[in-house]
Amino acid sequence: MHIKTALINGIKIVFLLLSLNSFSQSEYIKNNATLWLKNDTVTNCSSNNYNCALTQLESNYKMYSNQFSFFIAYKTDGNVEKDIVSLKYGTKTIKISNKNVIKQNDTISVLDENRNTKIVSYLHNDPTFSKKGKLFIDLINTQEDNILEIIFIPKVVSKFHKEKIETYLSLKYGFSLNENQYYRSVKNDTLWNPISLAAFSKDITGMGNDSENFYNRNKSYNHNLKGLEIYTDSTFLNNNYAVWGHNGKVKMIPNQNELSIENYKIWHFKKQVDSIDNRLFKLKIKKELLDSVIDTLLVNEKIYLYVSHTNTQDAIDLSSGQHYVGVFNSNNDIVFDNINLLDNSRFIFIKAPETNIFSRTSNKCGETSQLHLEFLESNYPFNITVSNDKLRKNYYVENSKYVINDLPEGKYNVEVTDVFKNKKNIQVEVKDENKFELKLKETWNLNENNQVIVSPEILKSDKKLQYTWTKDEQTIGTDNSIQLETEGYYRLQVSNGTCEEEFMFKVISNPNNSISVYPNPSKTNEDVTLKLSQKNNEFVEVKINDTNGKLIQFLNYKNLDTDIIKVHFDFSGVYFVHLKTKETNKVFKVIIN
Repeated sequence: MHIKTALINGIKIVFLLLSLNSFSQSEYIKNNATLWLKNDTVTNCSSNNYNCALTQLESNYKMYSNQFSFFIAYKTDGNVEKDIVSLKYGTKTIKISNKNVIKQNDTISVLDENRNTKIVSYLHNDPTFSKKGKLFIDLINTQEDNILEIIFIPKVVSKFHKEKIETYLSLKYGFSLNENQYYRSVKNDTLWNPISLAAFSKDITGMGNDSENFYNRNKSYNHNLKGLEIYTDSTFLNNNYAVWGHNGKVKMIPNQNELSIENYKIWHFKKQVDSIDNRLFKLKIKKELLDSVIDTLLVNEKIYLYVSHTNTQDAIDLSSGQHYVGVFNSNNDIVFDNINLLDNSRFIFIKAPETNIFSRTSNKCGETSQLHLEFLESNYPFNITVSNDKLRKNYYVENSKYVINDLPEGKYNVEVTDVFKNKKNIQVEVKDENKFELKLKETWNLNENNQVIVSPEILKSDKKLQYTWTKDEQTIGTDNSIQLETEGYYRLQVSNGTCEEEFMFKVISNPNNSISVYPNPSKTNEDVTLKLSQKNNEFVEVKINDTNGKLIQFLNYKNLDTDIIKVHFDFSGVYFVHLKTKETNKVFKVIIN
C-alpha cells in the first residue's frame, strides 16, 4: 500500500535492511542506497525504493543492517524544537530534531540555530544490534518543517563518500554545509577547500551537473541569503560545477566612499569546467533583498558589479578588473548580464553616482608610481585638477581612462569636471615602492634523513612577500620556506607585488650519507667493510669499542688512497665503530653473530 499524503504526521516504516554487493564509485548513491526518497517529482521508482518520491514509499518494505549512514535534507522555521525523524532499533533510539541529534536522550551534537535549512548526516555502527533485527524509521512532517530528501545506506560510508553525498544535497537545494567542510564532486574532485578558502566560507552555494545522481542545474541561490541568484543560459556538461561563498562582512552593497575590507562583502567564485566551456553568467539581486541591503538609491546613482580576476590574500584587487552596470527588470530586480567569471574570480557590489571614478596606482620597481583613473557612466571630455599643499596640475582627458605618471610621492585631491560642469572629487595617494633585500645560501646539504629545509633571510622589506619555488620550470611551493629531499638545482622567485628578485641554489648530498658499513649484522668468520665517501683521504681514524666502552681495535691511516677499509671481529657481540676523517665524524653500531 502506498502512502498517499506528504507524510504529514509520524508515519512508521519498518525496514529489515538488505546486504549489498560492491559497486562502482561514480554512481555511489544509486548503487549503494537501499532507500532514496525525494520530495520532488520522480517517475522511476524501482522495487528497492531507489530514486522514489516520498509519497511512493511502501510502508511494508523490509531491510536489515547493524550499521548504516543516514542523510536527510529539510527546511524548518527553527523557532521551536521539533522532531524531524527518529531511528529506532531494539530498545535504542536516535532522534534528529531541528536543533539537535540525540541518542538515548543524550545530546550528540547541536545543530546551527541560525539556519532554517539543514543537511544532517548520521553514521552509525552498533555491533550489539542483530543483523536480523528490525529498524523503525519515523518521518514527521508538518507545515513548518519540510523533508526534501532522505538517503539511507546500510553501511558506514567513508569520509570522501560522506562529503560527496553532502555536496550533492547542498548544491541541489541551496543549503550550505558547515564552514569547515569540503565540497567534492561525484568524481572526488575538490570543488571547495575550506582551508585555503576559509576567508570566504559564508553561505557557500553552487550549481552544475551531477548526472550520476540525477542533478543538473544552471541556476542557484542560497536559502540563507535569499534573493541573490547566479545563473547561465545553458546547462553544464557532466561533472562541471561552479561554487561561490562570501566573507561574511556586513555591507552587501556599500557606497563607493565606504569601500573598506572591514565592512563589505566579497564573494569568491570557483569554477570547474571543461576547457571548451567559456560560458558567461548572469547575476540577479531580487527586489526584496535589494530593499533590505540599501537605504536609498538616488536618481543619479547606480548599482555596479565589480569583478576581479587577480586577487591576493583575503581581499579583492580594486586596481584591475571589470565593472558591470545593473539594470532593473519589470519586477524591479536588478540584473547584471554577460558576466565573465573565471576560476578564483572575486566580485563585490557597489552603489555609486553615475559620474564615478575608480583609481589605482601602479609602478615599476624603483620608479615613480603612476596614477590610473577610470571614469564610469560619465560624460567626457573631462578637466582634471590634481593638487595638494605643494603643487597643482591640470589635465585634459577625452576618453574613459587616463594615466598620470609625473606626480611625486604624496596625498592628492583629484577634482574631475565633466562636459556638463558636474564635479567629482576623490582623495588618492601616490607612493613609490622600495626594493626589498633577501639573502639565500647557494648550496644546501641534505641531512642524514635526506631532507633539508631551505629558507631565505629577509634583510629588508616593507610589504609582505610572495614566494615561488621551482625545479625544472615546475612550481613546487609558495611558502616562505620549503623542505626538499632531492639533489639538484632549484630557483626561488620573490616578489612584493612590484619588485621581483630571483635566487638560484643547489641541493647536494651530505658526505656522511655516502658512508656505509656492511654487512651488518655480520659474523665472526667474515670481514666487515667500511665504505668511505671518497678516496685519497688525508687521514682516517677507526676506533672500535664494545658496549662497556673498552677499546677493541684502533686503526690510523695517513694519505689513504682507497675508500675501502676491512675490519675483523673475533667474538660475537655488539660493537661501536667510530670513523673519523677530515670531512666526517660518524659512529656505527655493528652486530656480530
